[in-house]
Amino acid sequence: MSRFNKSLGLVLVAGCLIAMLSFGARSSMGLFKTLVTDTDTGFGLAPLVFPMAIAIQNLLWGVMQPVAGAFADRFGSWRVLFVGGIIYAASLFLMTIDGGPWLLHLSAGFLMGTAIAGTSFGLVMAAFARLVAPEHRSWAMGIATAAGSMGQFLVVPAAQTMIAEFGWVVALQILALIVLSILPLSLVLRGGSGEADARQAANAASDQSFMQALGEALTHRGFVLLTIGFFACGFLLSFVTVYLPQHVVESGLSASTASFSIAMIGLFNVVGAYAAGLIGARFSKKLALSAIYFGRILGVLWLLYAPPTGLNILIFGAFMGLLWLSTVPLTNGIIGQVFGMKYMATLYGLVFLSHQLGSFVSLMMASWIEQAGGSIETMWWVCIWVNAAAVVVHLPIDQRPLARLSAKPA
Repeated sequence: MSRFNKSLGLVLVAGCLIAMLSFGARSSMGLFKTLVTDTDTGFGLAPLVFPMAIAIQNLLWGVMQPVAGAFADRFGSWRVLFVGGIIYAASLFLMTIDGGPWLLHLSAGFLMGTAIAGTSFGLVMAAFARLVAPEHRSWAMGIATAAGSMGQFLVVPAAQTMIAEFGWVVALQILALIVLSILPLSLVLRGGSGEADARQAANAASDQSFMQALGEALTHRGFVLLTIGFFACGFLLSFVTVYLPQHVVESGLSASTASFSIAMIGLFNVVGAYAAGLIGARFSKKLALSAIYFGRILGVLWLLYAPPTGLNILIFGAFMGLLWLSTVPLTNGIIGQVFGMKYMATLYGLVFLSHQLGSFVSLMMASWIEQAGGSIETMWWVCIWVNAAAVVVHLPIDQRPLARLSAKPA
Protein backbone atom coordinates (compact mmCIF):
# COMPACT_ATOMS: atom_id res chain seq x y z
CA MET A 1 0.00 0.00 0.00
CA SER A 2 1.33 3.40 -0.91
CA ARG A 3 2.09 6.11 1.61
CA PHE A 4 -0.86 8.14 0.36
CA ASN A 5 -3.22 5.19 0.74
CA LYS A 6 -2.01 4.57 4.28
CA SER A 7 -2.48 8.25 5.08
CA LEU A 8 -5.91 8.26 3.46
CA GLY A 9 -6.96 5.24 5.51
CA LEU A 10 -5.85 6.94 8.72
CA VAL A 11 -7.78 10.08 7.80
CA LEU A 12 -10.90 8.05 7.11
CA VAL A 13 -10.67 6.40 10.54
CA ALA A 14 -10.02 9.69 12.37
CA GLY A 15 -12.79 11.50 10.51
CA CYS A 16 -15.28 8.73 11.26
CA LEU A 17 -14.39 8.79 14.96
CA ILE A 18 -14.89 12.55 15.07
CA ALA A 19 -18.31 12.20 13.42
CA MET A 20 -19.22 9.46 15.92
CA LEU A 21 -18.30 11.54 18.96
CA SER A 22 -19.89 14.76 17.77
CA PHE A 23 -23.21 13.36 16.62
CA GLY A 24 -23.43 10.81 19.42
CA ALA A 25 -23.11 13.41 22.19
CA ARG A 26 -25.60 15.67 20.50
CA SER A 27 -28.13 12.85 20.05
CA SER A 28 -28.13 12.09 23.78
CA MET A 29 -29.51 15.51 24.75
CA GLY A 30 -33.11 14.28 24.77
CA LEU A 31 -32.24 12.01 27.73
CA PHE A 32 -31.43 15.09 29.84
CA LYS A 33 -34.62 17.05 29.03
CA THR A 34 -36.58 16.36 32.22
CA LEU A 35 -33.57 15.71 34.48
CA VAL A 36 -32.01 19.14 33.99
CA THR A 37 -35.23 21.12 34.50
CA ASP A 38 -36.99 18.98 37.14
CA THR A 39 -37.28 20.45 40.64
CA ASP A 40 -36.11 17.28 42.40
CA THR A 41 -33.27 16.19 40.11
CA GLY A 42 -32.27 19.40 38.40
CA PHE A 43 -32.50 23.18 38.50
CA GLY A 44 -36.29 23.58 38.80
CA LEU A 45 -36.64 25.37 35.46
CA ALA A 46 -39.81 25.78 33.42
CA PRO A 47 -40.53 22.98 30.91
CA LEU A 48 -40.04 25.46 28.07
CA VAL A 49 -36.40 26.20 28.96
CA PHE A 50 -34.70 23.03 27.77
CA PRO A 51 -36.52 22.74 24.40
CA MET A 52 -35.74 26.42 23.86
CA ALA A 53 -32.04 25.74 24.51
CA ILE A 54 -32.04 22.86 22.00
CA ALA A 55 -33.92 25.03 19.52
CA ILE A 56 -31.21 27.69 19.87
CA GLN A 57 -28.61 24.94 19.48
CA ASN A 58 -30.13 23.81 16.20
CA LEU A 59 -30.40 27.36 14.91
CA LEU A 60 -26.79 28.20 15.80
CA TRP A 61 -25.63 24.93 14.27
CA GLY A 62 -27.28 26.00 11.06
CA VAL A 63 -26.05 29.59 11.15
CA MET A 64 -22.47 28.59 11.93
CA GLN A 65 -22.25 25.65 9.51
CA PRO A 66 -21.62 27.85 6.43
CA VAL A 67 -19.05 29.79 8.45
CA ALA A 68 -17.30 26.60 9.55
CA GLY A 69 -17.48 25.32 5.97
CA ALA A 70 -15.94 28.51 4.61
CA PHE A 71 -13.04 28.27 7.07
CA ALA A 72 -12.58 24.59 6.22
CA ASP A 73 -12.58 25.37 2.49
CA ARG A 74 -9.99 28.07 3.03
CA PHE A 75 -7.74 26.76 5.83
CA GLY A 76 -8.46 23.04 6.14
CA SER A 77 -10.88 21.00 8.21
CA TRP A 78 -8.54 20.12 11.06
CA ARG A 79 -8.31 23.67 12.44
CA VAL A 80 -12.08 24.02 12.58
CA LEU A 81 -12.48 20.59 14.15
CA PHE A 82 -9.86 21.33 16.83
CA VAL A 83 -11.51 24.57 17.97
CA GLY A 84 -14.95 23.00 17.73
CA GLY A 85 -13.88 20.18 20.06
CA ILE A 86 -12.79 22.65 22.73
CA ILE A 87 -16.06 24.58 22.58
CA TYR A 88 -18.06 21.33 22.61
CA ALA A 89 -16.46 20.08 25.82
CA ALA A 90 -16.88 23.48 27.48
CA SER A 91 -20.58 23.57 26.62
CA LEU A 92 -21.18 20.16 28.22
CA PHE A 93 -19.37 21.18 31.40
CA LEU A 94 -21.35 24.43 31.64
CA MET A 95 -24.64 22.53 31.39
CA THR A 96 -23.94 21.10 34.86
CA ILE A 97 -23.86 24.54 36.51
CA ASP A 98 -27.08 25.99 37.92
CA GLY A 99 -27.06 29.43 36.37
CA GLY A 100 -30.71 29.73 35.48
CA PRO A 101 -32.26 29.69 32.01
CA TRP A 102 -29.70 32.05 30.50
CA LEU A 103 -26.74 29.75 31.25
CA LEU A 104 -28.56 26.70 29.88
CA HIS A 105 -29.39 28.65 26.72
CA LEU A 106 -25.74 29.70 26.48
CA SER A 107 -24.25 26.25 27.09
CA ALA A 108 -26.69 23.79 25.50
CA GLY A 109 -27.80 26.41 22.99
CA PHE A 110 -25.30 28.93 21.63
CA LEU A 111 -22.03 27.20 22.51
CA MET A 112 -23.05 23.64 21.68
CA GLY A 113 -24.68 24.72 18.43
CA THR A 114 -21.48 26.49 17.40
CA ALA A 115 -19.39 23.48 18.47
CA ILE A 116 -21.47 20.97 16.53
CA ALA A 117 -21.09 23.08 13.40
CA GLY A 118 -17.33 22.92 13.86
CA THR A 119 -17.20 19.16 14.46
CA SER A 120 -20.05 17.87 12.30
CA PHE A 121 -19.96 15.17 9.66
CA GLY A 122 -20.54 17.96 7.12
CA LEU A 123 -16.91 18.99 7.50
CA VAL A 124 -15.78 15.38 7.56
CA MET A 125 -17.71 14.69 4.36
CA ALA A 126 -16.12 17.66 2.61
CA ALA A 127 -12.66 16.46 3.59
CA PHE A 128 -13.42 12.93 2.42
CA ALA A 129 -14.92 14.12 -0.87
CA ARG A 130 -11.70 15.90 -1.82
CA LEU A 131 -9.66 12.76 -1.29
CA VAL A 132 -11.56 10.26 -3.40
CA ALA A 133 -12.36 9.94 -7.10
CA PRO A 134 -15.66 11.51 -8.27
CA GLU A 135 -17.29 8.12 -8.79
CA HIS A 136 -16.61 7.24 -5.13
CA ARG A 137 -17.63 10.54 -3.51
CA SER A 138 -21.18 9.46 -2.74
CA TRP A 139 -19.77 6.35 -1.05
CA ALA A 140 -17.32 8.40 1.03
CA MET A 141 -20.11 10.73 2.16
CA GLY A 142 -22.17 7.71 3.13
CA ILE A 143 -19.27 6.44 5.22
CA ALA A 144 -18.99 9.75 7.11
CA THR A 145 -22.73 9.92 7.71
CA ALA A 146 -22.88 6.29 8.81
CA ALA A 147 -20.10 6.97 11.31
CA GLY A 148 -22.16 9.73 12.90
CA SER A 149 -25.05 7.30 13.15
CA MET A 150 -22.88 4.70 14.85
CA GLY A 151 -22.05 7.37 17.41
CA GLN A 152 -25.75 7.78 18.10
CA PHE A 153 -26.09 4.02 18.58
CA LEU A 154 -23.10 3.80 20.94
CA VAL A 155 -23.22 7.06 22.88
CA VAL A 156 -26.95 7.34 23.68
CA PRO A 157 -27.22 4.01 25.60
CA ALA A 158 -23.87 4.77 27.23
CA ALA A 159 -25.19 8.14 28.35
CA GLN A 160 -28.34 6.50 29.75
CA THR A 161 -26.17 4.02 31.66
CA MET A 162 -24.01 6.81 33.06
CA ILE A 163 -27.12 8.73 34.13
CA ALA A 164 -28.44 5.67 35.96
CA GLU A 165 -25.10 4.91 37.61
CA PHE A 166 -23.69 8.36 38.42
CA GLY A 167 -26.46 10.91 37.88
CA TRP A 168 -26.93 13.33 35.02
CA VAL A 169 -24.29 15.84 36.19
CA VAL A 170 -21.43 13.33 36.19
CA ALA A 171 -22.77 11.85 32.95
CA LEU A 172 -22.43 15.22 31.22
CA GLN A 173 -18.93 15.70 32.64
CA ILE A 174 -17.85 12.29 31.32
CA LEU A 175 -19.33 13.14 27.92
CA ALA A 176 -17.29 16.35 27.94
CA LEU A 177 -14.07 14.41 28.56
CA ILE A 178 -14.95 11.96 25.78
CA VAL A 179 -15.63 14.81 23.35
CA LEU A 180 -12.14 16.19 24.04
CA SER A 181 -10.85 13.20 22.05
CA ILE A 182 -11.78 15.22 18.97
CA LEU A 183 -8.67 17.36 19.52
CA PRO A 184 -6.00 14.71 18.88
CA LEU A 185 -8.15 13.12 16.17
CA SER A 186 -8.37 16.42 14.32
CA LEU A 187 -4.58 16.61 14.22
CA VAL A 188 -4.56 13.44 12.12
CA LEU A 189 -6.18 15.47 9.34
CA ARG A 190 -3.40 18.03 9.59
CA GLY A 191 -0.40 16.29 8.12
CA GLY A 192 0.05 13.89 5.26
CA SER A 193 -3.68 13.46 4.67
CA GLY A 194 -3.61 14.90 1.20
CA GLU A 195 -6.52 17.21 2.01
CA ALA A 196 -4.45 20.36 1.58
CA ASP A 197 -3.19 19.17 -1.80
CA ALA A 198 -6.68 18.17 -2.86
CA ARG A 199 -8.05 21.53 -1.76
CA GLN A 200 -5.35 23.39 -3.66
CA ALA A 201 -6.03 21.29 -6.75
CA ALA A 202 -9.73 22.09 -6.55
CA ASN A 203 -8.95 25.78 -6.21
CA ALA A 204 -6.52 25.69 -9.10
CA ALA A 205 -9.14 24.04 -11.32
CA SER A 206 -11.43 27.05 -10.94
CA ASP A 207 -10.79 30.76 -10.57
CA GLN A 208 -14.33 31.31 -9.33
CA SER A 209 -14.59 33.61 -6.33
CA PHE A 210 -16.67 32.93 -3.26
CA MET A 211 -19.24 35.59 -4.15
CA GLN A 212 -19.52 34.23 -7.67
CA ALA A 213 -20.11 30.73 -6.30
CA LEU A 214 -22.72 32.05 -3.88
CA GLY A 215 -24.55 33.97 -6.59
CA GLU A 216 -24.44 30.97 -8.90
CA ALA A 217 -25.96 28.70 -6.25
CA LEU A 218 -28.66 31.10 -5.09
CA THR A 219 -29.90 31.62 -8.65
CA HIS A 220 -29.92 27.90 -9.43
CA ARG A 221 -33.45 26.49 -9.08
CA GLY A 222 -32.18 23.08 -8.03
CA PHE A 223 -30.12 24.56 -5.19
CA VAL A 224 -33.11 26.55 -3.96
CA LEU A 225 -35.39 23.50 -4.07
CA LEU A 226 -32.77 21.37 -2.31
CA THR A 227 -32.54 24.01 0.40
CA ILE A 228 -36.32 24.10 0.86
CA GLY A 229 -36.51 20.32 1.01
CA PHE A 230 -33.82 20.09 3.68
CA PHE A 231 -36.02 22.25 5.94
CA ALA A 232 -38.40 19.27 6.21
CA CYS A 233 -35.54 16.97 7.17
CA GLY A 234 -34.53 19.10 10.13
CA PHE A 235 -38.14 19.72 11.10
CA LEU A 236 -38.84 16.02 11.72
CA LEU A 237 -35.46 14.83 12.98
CA SER A 238 -35.09 17.43 15.69
CA PHE A 239 -38.61 16.84 16.96
CA VAL A 240 -38.08 13.08 17.10
CA THR A 241 -34.72 13.43 18.88
CA VAL A 242 -36.13 15.59 21.68
CA TYR A 243 -39.71 14.34 21.99
CA LEU A 244 -39.58 10.63 21.12
CA PRO A 245 -38.30 9.70 24.62
CA GLN A 246 -41.15 11.69 26.14
CA HIS A 247 -43.68 10.07 23.78
CA VAL A 248 -42.42 6.61 24.75
CA VAL A 249 -42.61 7.27 28.50
CA GLU A 250 -46.06 8.88 28.23
CA SER A 251 -47.20 5.73 26.39
CA GLY A 252 -46.48 3.75 29.55
CA LEU A 253 -43.08 2.36 28.58
CA SER A 254 -39.76 2.65 30.42
CA ALA A 255 -37.00 5.25 30.05
CA SER A 256 -34.66 2.48 28.91
CA THR A 257 -37.05 1.69 26.05
CA ALA A 258 -36.91 5.37 25.10
CA SER A 259 -33.11 5.38 25.03
CA PHE A 260 -32.98 2.15 23.05
CA SER A 261 -35.44 3.56 20.52
CA ILE A 262 -33.02 6.42 19.86
CA ALA A 263 -30.16 3.93 19.75
CA MET A 264 -32.05 1.84 17.18
CA ILE A 265 -32.34 4.92 15.01
CA GLY A 266 -28.57 5.31 15.21
CA LEU A 267 -27.84 1.65 14.51
CA PHE A 268 -30.06 1.34 11.47
CA ASN A 269 -28.98 4.74 10.24
CA VAL A 270 -25.52 3.23 9.78
CA VAL A 271 -27.07 0.91 7.22
CA GLY A 272 -29.33 3.58 5.73
CA ALA A 273 -26.63 6.23 5.35
CA TYR A 274 -24.16 3.80 3.80
CA ALA A 275 -26.83 2.41 1.47
CA ALA A 276 -27.82 5.95 0.46
CA GLY A 277 -24.22 6.60 -0.54
CA LEU A 278 -24.23 3.52 -2.76
CA ILE A 279 -27.65 4.32 -4.21
CA GLY A 280 -26.61 7.89 -4.97
CA ALA A 281 -23.63 6.58 -6.96
CA ARG A 282 -25.86 4.50 -9.26
CA PHE A 283 -29.33 6.06 -9.35
CA SER A 284 -31.05 9.44 -9.35
CA LYS A 285 -30.26 11.24 -6.11
CA LYS A 286 -33.34 13.46 -6.25
CA LEU A 287 -35.72 10.51 -6.68
CA ALA A 288 -34.02 8.73 -3.80
CA LEU A 289 -34.58 11.83 -1.65
CA SER A 290 -38.30 11.93 -2.49
CA ALA A 291 -38.59 8.25 -1.61
CA ILE A 292 -36.90 8.84 1.76
CA TYR A 293 -39.30 11.64 2.72
CA PHE A 294 -42.27 9.48 1.75
CA GLY A 295 -40.91 6.65 3.87
CA ARG A 296 -40.66 8.97 6.87
CA ILE A 297 -44.37 9.72 6.57
CA LEU A 298 -45.12 6.01 6.76
CA GLY A 299 -42.88 5.71 9.82
CA VAL A 300 -44.68 8.45 11.74
CA LEU A 301 -48.05 6.92 10.88
CA TRP A 302 -46.79 3.62 12.31
CA LEU A 303 -45.77 5.37 15.54
CA LEU A 304 -49.19 7.01 15.89
CA TYR A 305 -51.40 4.03 15.08
CA ALA A 306 -49.48 0.87 16.02
CA PRO A 307 -50.13 -0.37 19.59
CA PRO A 308 -47.65 1.31 21.99
CA THR A 309 -45.54 -1.74 22.80
CA GLY A 310 -41.79 -1.92 23.23
CA LEU A 311 -41.48 -3.97 20.06
CA ASN A 312 -43.42 -1.48 17.96
CA ILE A 313 -41.36 1.42 19.31
CA LEU A 314 -38.16 -0.40 18.38
CA ILE A 315 -39.59 -1.18 14.93
CA PHE A 316 -40.23 2.53 14.50
CA GLY A 317 -36.67 3.30 15.57
CA ALA A 318 -35.24 0.75 13.14
CA PHE A 319 -37.37 1.89 10.19
CA MET A 320 -36.80 5.58 10.86
CA GLY A 321 -33.10 4.88 11.30
CA LEU A 322 -32.87 3.58 7.73
CA LEU A 323 -34.17 6.98 6.58
CA TRP A 324 -32.65 9.19 9.28
CA LEU A 325 -29.53 10.75 7.78
CA SER A 326 -29.70 9.01 4.43
CA THR A 327 -30.68 12.40 3.01
CA VAL A 328 -27.25 13.84 3.85
CA PRO A 329 -24.95 11.99 1.40
CA LEU A 330 -27.56 12.40 -1.35
CA THR A 331 -27.99 16.13 -0.69
CA ASN A 332 -24.24 16.71 -0.45
CA GLY A 333 -23.76 14.54 -3.52
CA ILE A 334 -26.07 16.72 -5.60
CA ILE A 335 -24.20 19.85 -4.46
CA GLY A 336 -20.81 18.45 -5.44
CA GLN A 337 -22.17 17.01 -8.68
CA VAL A 338 -23.78 20.26 -9.80
CA PHE A 339 -21.38 22.92 -8.46
CA GLY A 340 -18.02 21.16 -8.07
CA MET A 341 -15.72 20.76 -5.10
CA LYS A 342 -14.12 24.15 -4.51
CA TYR A 343 -16.84 25.58 -2.26
CA MET A 344 -18.62 22.35 -1.43
CA ALA A 345 -18.40 22.69 2.37
CA THR A 346 -19.68 26.25 2.21
CA LEU A 347 -22.61 25.48 -0.09
CA TYR A 348 -23.60 22.46 1.98
CA GLY A 349 -23.49 24.73 5.02
CA LEU A 350 -25.99 27.07 3.37
CA VAL A 351 -28.35 24.18 2.60
CA PHE A 352 -27.83 22.86 6.11
CA LEU A 353 -28.85 26.24 7.52
CA SER A 354 -32.32 25.53 6.13
CA HIS A 355 -32.22 22.12 7.84
CA GLN A 356 -31.52 23.77 11.17
CA LEU A 357 -34.14 26.45 10.64
CA GLY A 358 -36.57 23.56 10.28
CA SER A 359 -35.24 22.13 13.55
CA PHE A 360 -35.65 25.46 15.30
CA VAL A 361 -39.20 26.02 14.06
CA SER A 362 -40.19 22.46 14.95
CA LEU A 363 -38.96 22.66 18.54
CA MET A 364 -40.40 26.13 19.06
CA MET A 365 -43.82 24.96 17.84
CA ALA A 366 -43.65 21.86 20.04
CA SER A 367 -42.63 23.82 23.13
CA TRP A 368 -45.40 26.38 22.58
CA ILE A 369 -47.98 23.61 22.20
CA GLU A 370 -46.67 21.91 25.33
CA GLN A 371 -46.59 25.13 27.31
CA ALA A 372 -50.19 25.89 26.31
CA GLY A 373 -51.29 22.46 27.52
CA GLY A 374 -52.11 21.16 24.04
CA SER A 375 -51.54 17.66 22.69
CA ILE A 376 -48.05 17.06 21.34
CA GLU A 377 -49.63 14.63 18.85
CA THR A 378 -50.48 17.71 16.80
CA MET A 379 -46.79 18.10 16.00
CA TRP A 380 -46.55 14.58 14.61
CA TRP A 381 -49.21 15.51 12.05
CA VAL A 382 -47.44 18.75 11.20
CA CYS A 383 -44.30 16.68 10.56
CA ILE A 384 -46.27 14.44 8.19
CA TRP A 385 -47.48 17.36 6.06
CA VAL A 386 -44.10 19.09 6.00
CA ASN A 387 -42.43 15.89 4.75
CA ALA A 388 -45.19 15.41 2.18
CA ALA A 389 -44.23 18.79 0.74
CA ALA A 390 -40.59 17.65 0.63
CA VAL A 391 -41.55 14.61 -1.46
CA VAL A 392 -42.83 16.96 -4.19
CA VAL A 393 -40.13 19.65 -3.91
CA HIS A 394 -37.24 17.39 -4.91
CA LEU A 395 -38.75 16.08 -8.13
CA PRO A 396 -37.95 19.10 -10.40
CA ILE A 397 -34.29 19.41 -9.31
CA ASP A 398 -31.80 19.51 -12.19
CA GLN A 399 -28.84 17.32 -11.17
CA ARG A 400 -26.69 17.94 -14.22
CA PRO A 401 -23.26 19.54 -13.66
CA LEU A 402 -23.06 23.20 -14.58
CA ALA A 403 -21.71 24.03 -18.02
CA ARG A 404 -18.45 25.41 -16.61
CA LEU A 405 -17.68 22.01 -15.06
CA SER A 406 -18.54 19.90 -18.08
CA ALA A 407 -16.80 22.17 -20.60
CA LYS A 408 -13.61 20.64 -21.95
CA PRO A 409 -10.40 22.69 -21.74
CA ALA A 410 -9.24 24.24 -24.99
